[in-house]
Amino acid sequence: MLVAYTPSVRQALGGEETAVQALLDLIVAETNTSYANSDIAQRIRLVHSVEVAYTEAGPNNSLTDLTRLANTSDGFLDEVHALRDTYGADVVHLMYENGDCGYGYIFAPFSISSRTCAATNLTFAHELGHNMGARHDWYVDAVAGNPNGYTGNHGYVYPPGQWRTVMAYNNLCSALGTSCTRLAYWSNPAKFYNAVPMGVWEGTSTACATSNTANPPCDADNRLTLNRTALTVSNWRTTQLMATAALEVDTTAAYPNQTLRYTITIRNDAAVTALNVVIHGRVPHLTNLVPGSLSGDASPSGTGGGSTITWNTGTNLLPGQSLTREYEVVAQTSGLVSNDVAVTSANSPLSHASRVVETQVVQIASCGFADGFETGNLSDFWAVETADSGRVRILADVPRTGQYSVVLDDALDDADFGTAALILTANLVGRTAADFDFAWRDLGDEYHADYDGVFVRSNPAASWVKVYDFSGSTTSYTEAHLDLETYGQAFTDQYQIKLQFYDNFSFNPANIPVGDGYALDDIRLGCPLPQLTISQTADDPLPAPSQTLIYQIMVENNGTASATQAVISNTLPVGVSFVGPITVTGSSGVVATSAADLPTLASQLTIPAGQVVTVQFPVQVSPEALPGTVIRNVAAVTSLEVTTPRTAAVNVMVDGALLQPTLKPSDIIPEQGQLLDLILTLPNVGPALATQVVVSGTLPPELTLVGSVVLVGTTGTTITDTTGLPLWAHEFEVVGLESVQVRVPVQLSPTATLGIPVPFTATVSYEQTAVPVTVSAVLTPSVKRYVYLPVIMR
Repeated sequence: MLVAYTPSVRQALGGEETAVQALLDLIVAETNTSYANSDIAQRIRLVHSVEVAYTEAGPNNSLTDLTRLANTSDGFLDEVHALRDTYGADVVHLMYENGDCGYGYIFAPFSISSRTCAATNLTFAHELGHNMGARHDWYVDAVAGNPNGYTGNHGYVYPPGQWRTVMAYNNLCSALGTSCTRLAYWSNPAKFYNAVPMGVWEGTSTACATSNTANPPCDADNRLTLNRTALTVSNWRTTQLMATAALEVDTTAAYPNQTLRYTITIRNDAAVTALNVVIHGRVPHLTNLVPGSLSGDASPSGTGGGSTITWNTGTNLLPGQSLTREYEVVAQTSGLVSNDVAVTSANSPLSHASRVVETQVVQIASCGFADGFETGNLSDFWAVETADSGRVRILADVPRTGQYSVVLDDALDDADFGTAALILTANLVGRTAADFDFAWRDLGDEYHADYDGVFVRSNPAASWVKVYDFSGSTTSYTEAHLDLETYGQAFTDQYQIKLQFYDNFSFNPANIPVGDGYALDDIRLGCPLPQLTISQTADDPLPAPSQTLIYQIMVENNGTASATQAVISNTLPVGVSFVGPITVTGSSGVVATSAADLPTLASQLTIPAGQVVTVQFPVQVSPEALPGTVIRNVAAVTSLEVTTPRTAAVNVMVDGALLQPTLKPSDIIPEQGQLLDLILTLPNVGPALATQVVVSGTLPPELTLVGSVVLVGTTGTTITDTTGLPLWAHEFEVVGLESVQVRVPVQLSPTATLGIPVPFTATVSYEQTAVPVTVSAVLTPSVKRYVYLPVIMR
């Protein structure tokens, strides 16, 4: 492209040439985006822009500007033609400030547009479309065919949705009482906008008439027009360059977070040396740069999509010499990643851009994926693969359920066979079984055994293996179920399933048996799940301090599929320590060897359906663990398929007897001379029997034993008078987890000092402890407490 602009354009943009250049960059990018949106292969490149000393013809006279631009010797804009030859521009465009929106010769290299329309109304792209053979929509231009005879070289209008493509006018919408927005898309029946095709296939009809609001659908596929004329247009002039650029990408299909590697090759095919070669590249949209992948002579403006990269190589390329550079980006999300590079040299004013390379980034499906195509568009999980005139469409003509299904067929009824396929990529790592369910309907296709059906492969580099034939009836859907594990293809993180059509006729919804194609609906990828249960036991429910205790964990898979990458874990509770070794039966994997490996006991286990895995691991009860301490141990299991932990717990109680006595008087503020009991309570918090229990105590002068000591809850020997003191009771037992009382009857001295606390103690010893336990209590003497009753007289 060579773009000439008038002084009025620069002045309207503030007088700066940089502002003009920014506008030109915008409209070039906008035009190329419209190509990418519509599966148009070509891209335009601005090889030169120049301000021309030209006075615009003005409003309603812009055709004069176009005529003067095209004329090589009329005294107006003649210098543009020499520049065109110098820079090898295939197409020349004039931008002016005052005039009509734009004009362009059909299939000729000259067009014009006003600054105010060029970008905002896609007028620049529209007028270039004329240069490349594209016409308006049929309502305003009912001419069938361009100079090459293509009938689909028309724009497309869809009044119900209030939109139109680049080459279409608003006239039809206005005639119907509405207004339609021009989209950055070219007519293309293989593209859908809100579930509506954006064009009409060639061969449908050319019976439309100008200004007829009731026209039938007529051929509209400017995507084909521009793809067909691109080679011719690009050869209208040969660009004179010293160095040429080529770009390659290591994959044309990728997934989010996948790294794409680009290789740039610069070659000097001229007869003279290319001096100081500079490479101009970019980080494609939808990707991020891997900074470490750049060579030292690269200068990126950033790492995000849209950032530029400049390689100042400092290299002089002799004729026939070449150099290469590589860099990497990481795909961030699904979509079409397009990229190209350009090269300049110090002694060449022109840059040469490589062809555009594209990578389709799709989402990776997982177990549970389902698609009934009810959005009216293909989801980001599907990759489309077509050859010749094969096509993939979402249609409302033959749904199985809901409103839509996907149809694979050939766009043209001719002798050439087309191929159309949908490809689903799934992450099935670790799965031992997977189900693929779908419904399909024969739409009149002649079955071709080598092509029609379902194919699978373990990864994108492997060969396809056919696993299902499309050979059936045109009257109804067939429900299909495939057990993917039976086809010998390893389950990987990029396992692929392809549903494919091959034939040479179009689907005809009005007469299905005479057409071709297949309809697909209600697709689902499922993975049978394991069902894990876990139980746990201990070999001794009453371990003693310092004893070795063995825990046993049993995990059973009651499901229909294996549990893979299973992990059995256990966080040791307080009161035990790891001893080892751990033993695992029923599976093999990585087994913990020390306490540092915990809480994981075993990992990377596979538990087949119906199988049991047992893990045993010994621990030691703490020597300081007190009798009666409950130690609760919890184990858990997870797997790749069962992510919510299944848990099981087991309790043990530390064995032994442990008495924890308490002492109190039956009345803490007794009166002088009062009779009361000193009560010693002996709970045994341990599970074992406490034997040979002996209780003794000292009585202060203020307290006098007045009877026999009584045992409550057990039997033994007690004293009956003061001659037995300080012994209170002996030769009795306390059952584990039960309690007894020793009650000592005493009398408080009548002369005990009022308000002065009287302390007393008791000491308990028993066979299971070497250290007696002493407890204390007090009582406080008080005055007599009289109760006065009211006198009631009648």
